[in-house]
Amino acid sequence: MRILVRTIIAVFLGTSQVNCGQPAPVSVQLPQLVQDPSRFKDKLVRIPGFLVIDAQPKHGPLVVLFMSQQGAMDANTKNQLLLIPGRELMRNRDKFDHQNVYVVGICHVVSGANGSVGAVITDIGEIRLADP
Repeated sequence: MRILVRTIIAVFLGTSQVNCGQPAPVSVQLPQLVQDPSRFKDKLVRIPGFLVIDAQPKHGPLVVLFMSQQGAMDANTKNQLLLIPGRELMRNRDKFDHQNVYVVGICHVVSGANGSVGAVITDIGEIRLADP
């Protein structure tokens, strides 16, 4: 029994040390990230926005973060950010779809046509509803 208790304590302490060593996310607004994605490359970021999940038959879900609800209606490509959803987000999609949220994830820079670059958020570690 003592061995079991010691093992549980050791695992807990080891996990706590790993979690404490993680960097705090960089708070960023969507326009900053869209304008200069290279500045946030491979960083843990925290972004507020209006989340839209669009699922179509025979396709994976398209998850996009907009600056605002109005921005989602305008669908201007400069005011949106693609998210690669994790299991938590897809399990709770009804809770987060068409809501103002905060997303914490890793920013990756992707190359586009004519040398353009954009950002994609992956490894979403936290998503929560924004305060009204």
